[in-house]
Amino acid sequence: MGTLKFKCVWRHRFQTFDEASSVITAWARHYSERRLHSALGYITPAAWRQRQTEKLDQVTA
Repeated sequence: MGTLKFKCVWRHRFQTFDEASSVITAWARHYSERRLHSALGYITPAAWRQRQTEKLDQVTA
């Protein structure tokens, strides 16, 4: 939760709940899905899933 507060919530002055919800949802999606993750070898989760799918396809082919 610290990262969300420091890097998203505290950097904005939201005028409405809907605005806050929209910004926080977009930030969380980016943080979870599109940023580079050190635990995945500094690739995005989408790239990691693609690699895993390709490996699985090779094993099952």
